[in-house]
Amino acid sequence: MIYVGDSINFNANVSDPQGESIPNNAYKWDFDGDGKFDDVSSGEQVSRRYNIPGEYDVRLKVDLN
Repeated sequence: MIYVGDSINFNANVSDPQGESIPNNAYKWDFDGDGKFDDVSSGEQVSRRYNIPGEYDVRLKVDLN
């Protein structure tokens, strides 16, 4: 069970098809499902706390351009 204020860890499992390493700034996280990527610098492992109870859609975009 997750409670309000608990720290939640997210881990991305992503690989570059050409075998290159993926820089931390390529990971773009949207923690509230609004389509705006809130965290663009933390890399593949991030933590987040939610202070308002509810369901949240979390999205990840990896941009290698």
